[in-house]
Amino acid sequence: SQGLIGGAYGAIAQLTYQPNKKFGIGINYIRSFNALDTNTGSERANDPFQEKSEAIRADSFGLQSSIQIVPNVYLGGWVGLTRARALDLPGKPSATILNWAATLSLVDLGVENGLAGVVIGQPPKVMQNQFVAEGGAFSDPDTSLHFEVFYRCLVRENIAVTVGALMVTNPEHNAANYT
Repeated sequence: SQGLIGGAYGAIAQLTYQPNKKFGIGINYIRSFNALDTNTGSERANDPFQEKSEAIRADSFGLQSSIQIVPNVYLGGWVGLTRARALDLPGKPSATILNWAATLSLVDLGVENGLAGVVIGQPPKVMQNQFVAEGGAFSDPDTSLHFEVFYRCLVRENIAVTVGALMVTNPEHNAANYT
């Protein structure tokens, strides 16, 4: 299946369920063609077929959730899985890409509408790949972790300032790279 009028496309479906103000869950599905590069995660996760394919079809699945554990404190997170296939390469190799995160947020911290948060997760990573490049399998050798803390303060209606810090261990999912 090619893109609309031969181009790239992405079609998205999402279902959310929020039975009350304390809990919500969502699932999503994305079908894409040649639109895999999200500019997050490793270079391999953004192009798992090393620029050899011009016909990549991907099915991406996501699950997100948030729960209020006490007033103004929420736990949340997500997990995403992408199955990409190079339709124009011999054997039509596939690649599996995974990402996830856990979040903690504190609402109305310090001031009304102030938001503090902590995020810990794994940027998109090629977990398995049937495509073989020079030197072996074209999957990510190690695991990066993303650590982030931030605080957002509403300055005026529709204007906020966010300060934060983040750290990524093993950038590009490669332990030889410095944090």
